[in-house]
Amino acid sequence: QAGNPRIFDKKAQPWTSAAGYCLQYKPGQNNITALGGNDNLLRANNIDLDTNWHYLAAVYNGNGTGRVYLNGVDVTSDGTVGALGASATSLRMG
Repeated sequence: QAGNPRIFDKKAQPWTSAAGYCLQYKPGQNNITALGGNDNLLRANNIDLDTNWHYLAAVYNGNGTGRVYLNGVDVTSDGTVGALGASATSLRMG
């Protein structure tokens, strides 16, 4: 699948803005990314999910770092992420 399909998104436009956050699975690139402020992506590479249910979580540590967990396992490949900023954008899921 092409593009950046988002699991949830409260990111203001443009996506590089300081406001909001999102979590996305990019099957075409085999990665999971979480985005806070600006364009610094928290990333987990080499993720190839099947059609079964999976538990996915992204954690922001409050100091410019975070972690991505898949089925309880830390799969983070790049732990830096922009600060989470308040956003008036509606929360979108799916």
